[in-house]
Amino acid sequence: MNITNYIIESNLGLIFFSAFYFILLHRETQFNVKRAYLLGAMLASVVFPLIEIRMLIPGVPTSNFIPEVYLPEVMIGTSSTSTLNETSNFNFWNTIVWIYVIVAGLLFTRLIIRLVQLFIFLKRQSFHQDGNFKIAESDTASSTFSFFHYIVVGNVNQLEDVEKQKIIQHEKTHAHRFHTFDIILSELFIIICWFNPLVYTFKNQLISVHEFEADQHSIETTDVQTYCNMLARVTLLSAGFSFVNHFNNSLTLKRIAMINTEKVKMRTWKYAVILPIFIAGFLVYA
Repeated sequence: MNITNYIIESNLGLIFFSAFYFILLHRETQFNVKRAYLLGAMLASVVFPLIEIRMLIPGVPTSNFIPEVYLPEVMIGTSSTSTLNETSNFNFWNTIVWIYVIVAGLLFTRLIIRLVQLFIFLKRQSFHQDGNFKIAESDTASSTFSFFHYIVVGNVNQLEDVEKQKIIQHEKTHAHRFHTFDIILSELFIIICWFNPLVYTFKNQLISVHEFEADQHSIETTDVQTYCNMLARVTLLSAGFSFVNHFNNSLTLKRIAMINTEKVKMRTWKYAVILPIFIAGFLVYA
């Protein structure tokens, strides 16, 4: 497996898993299942192309779904035209690979810079301990967000005490369910498949599922209308950290709509076909 084949197969895998997600799960309200599928699809898309069945079971032939793109061989006695064509083909694939690597490197560098900026921002906050959580209440921070077990409540002077507690409860749900891990994983996924528009769709779907999960947990102890009114009122700006879980973001209207949507159990047959989808993906690319 060379890098060109890996890029092609990982992105074809992404298309494969995306198609089944939007056909089977997009409109479902079983958020834990949707989250598991999205995470599984991201990991499968980047891992499956690296695995060959013959590596696991000697003697078993591979599927050869994507014929390998080999670098041209140097042949003795070939015509000058043939040599030029092979050299041109070699340069073309080399250029594609270098463009891919350079852009991926730049995206990785940007991720590191943003993480450093976030750590510096958190270092400057005054946190108080609340169980396993570190909570900072700020009059100057423009957004409320969580990063693992760190919670920053922005513009706290504009919030009523009840609203503040509900927001903190919401962010604790993100922390309890390790949503920050998902966001960082999706950022790494974007670095690997940066040129495929579906990677950004996956990240947006994952963020939506996170918010729907946290909202669903929050309204268990709150009047639905009161909570929706709070979401509509507390419209704050983003802090600019793309890998944190924001309480306030452009999903507000979708979140309110989802809160008021009747939750229906997913049909059993849909649960039954999820595993075969991943098995089929593995067999196709392994």
